[in-house]
Amino acid sequence: METQIPKTSTILKLFLRADITVQWRNRRAVILTLIVPVIILVSWKGLIAKLGGPFVLSNSIQLASLQPG
Repeated sequence: METQIPKTSTILKLFLRADITVQWRNRRAVILTLIVPVIILVSWKGLIAKLGGPFVLSNSIQLASLQPG
């Protein structure tokens, strides 16, 4: 009997599909993942000129991921 190992790309596609399904069904996670970073980014738009866009964007995503959930 020979063991067949699936391709890495196949496994990653399945995990990505499962993760998207879980995220879509959990509305609170969608809000925390999408809306909170946008709110932080919009409220910090004055810092973009001083600190740079990538810095402000990465910090808004990081702060949103620290939300209790």
